[in-house]
Amino acid sequence: RVPESFEVDLQFTVDQGPLIRVGTPVLEGLRRTKDGVILRELGKDTLKPGAIWTPQGEEALEQRLLNLSIFGAVSFESVGGRILERAQPGSDTIEIQEKDLKISVTERPAGTFEFGPGFRTDKGLIGFAEINYRNLGGWNRSAQVRTQVSRRLKDNRLLEQNYSFTYLEPYVFGNRLKLRFNTQFDRADKYLRRKGGIAT
Repeated sequence: RVPESFEVDLQFTVDQGPLIRVGTPVLEGLRRTKDGVILRELGKDTLKPGAIWTPQGEEALEQRLLNLSIFGAVSFESVGGRILERAQPGSDTIEIQEKDLKISVTERPAGTFEFGPGFRTDKGLIGFAEINYRNLGGWNRSAQVRTQVSRRLKDNRLLEQNYSFTYLEPYVFGNRLKLRFNTQFDRADKYLRRKGGIAT
């Protein structure tokens, strides 16, 4: 026979486990890049030394480092361990530990070189070359040099020459602020300038 009504008391005990604080950063995999590039990003994130270690902090820091475009892969690991405060039996005190943050990275190739020919009906044959490097001095600074020349097919005179240089500084006074500097030089053939074909 099943009773018409009954009550059951349930009691749950949740063990939060120790609270982990981030200790000293340990960096691996850097070849050209300076330690300061990672430490600079670490200081802006939730996994800076002394902060509480969270999965959200790992995800945010991983995305921040990958966005620099100089790392192909990033991974994290806790190493070592020190007890900062022990849990008291029968109390609500949580044990606090500190573990060092091991950051392993794989660097991507920092430079690219592109070149190729082309053709325009008004300029004839065109050739260009471009060099990009995004880790100058190991500090994630970028530079681009591009040159383009063209000539007429009739007498092989240079029709036009274009040269440009671009520099990108990712941090200004320690803040994440991009500073871009561009300069360009154009030169037309003297013969064509005399004919009034192109102005410099």
